[in-house]
Amino acid sequence: EAEIIVGDATKFGSPPPAIDENPSLYKPKVSTWGVFPRPSNISKTYGGGRNIAPGELLETKEQRAAKDALTRKLLSSYRSKMGLNIDKNLRSECHQALKDGDALMDAGKLKEALGFYQQVMEKLPFQSELHGMAALQWSICQDSLSRADEARNMYEKLQSHPNPAVTKQARRFFFGFRAMDIMKVTTSSAAANVGYQNYFDAFVEGNKTELRRRNSNGEEEEETAAESSYIVSFFLVSPLLLLVILVLLSG
Repeated sequence: EAEIIVGDATKFGSPPPAIDENPSLYKPKVSTWGVFPRPSNISKTYGGGRNIAPGELLETKEQRAAKDALTRKLLSSYRSKMGLNIDKNLRSECHQALKDGDALMDAGKLKEALGFYQQVMEKLPFQSELHGMAALQWSICQDSLSRADEARNMYEKLQSHPNPAVTKQARRFFFGFRAMDIMKVTTSSAAANVGYQNYFDAFVEGNKTELRRRNSNGEEEEETAAESSYIVSFFLVSPLLLLVILVLLSG
């Protein structure tokens, strides 16, 4: 025998009211995944199936003006972001700062060069060509000064730069850091070489002195060779001149 337990119907809430379905919506009978209510006439609802007569305008003047204004705004924003509309004076100033930084870098004054590169990076947007070149040189200076973390972060950031030359160089330098990680190689700190720096400086200075001495000796040898060539030429040419004079006198 089965016992049927009947609950108190007064404790159950009233059923939810029926939702009035929009008659303009088409609801498929098969409610599988991807099936959803949609307008019964999609072309009429979204403007499809429109017949355009010859000479008929596709949009009003107000709509066209709004689209043109939006296009100009987007283009201006893009040019500002990419650094394409930089003031000529600012561009010239940053170009000179980059040139001065390169000159200091070539002279080995890396710390002084960092300031010039930093000026360009602060005044121009990241996507501009001058900013990318300055940031790349700044990273190389940091790397040469044994500041690996700063250099590595900038190399990684410059890999997404719009300028192809900057991106290519940044990827090469960043790959060097990745290779060091794979091979478990770490850079030596600058403090470890302090005790030998004087010997290195003396060695470099000695090479410079020897090079200057060789250059001076080479110049003296060139002057001596030139004087000797003049004397030999005089003795070779003098008999011919004497013969010409005798012929003229006899004639």
